[in-house]
Amino acid sequence: MNQARRKALAAIERQLTTLRQDIESAADAAEEIRHNLEDITSEEQEALDAMPDSLKEGERGQKSQAAIDALEEAIGILADFLTGTELEEVAALIEQAAE
Repeated sequence: MNQARRKALAAIERQLTTLRQDIESAADAAEEIRHNLEDITSEEQEALDAMPDSLKEGERGQKSQAAIDALEEAIGILADFLTGTELEEVAALIEQAAE
């Protein structure tokens, strides 16, 4: 690889470093959001569990269950975001190419 392409890869590596820092900040925010969503989901589940059967089976119970399902899906998406490792793979491949 010639010097010009190595220089371009070095610039990309610096951009990746900045991106990692931004992602770490976003991950911290996502973790806080996930924790808050888990608390709300637990509270909604407790409220649903405390409902009389007649309300659980009605519109109110269905809406409560739909909210719980949506919150659990959001929590799952945030968990996937927090465990992403693709950026590290990209950085390793760039380093390999620059060798």
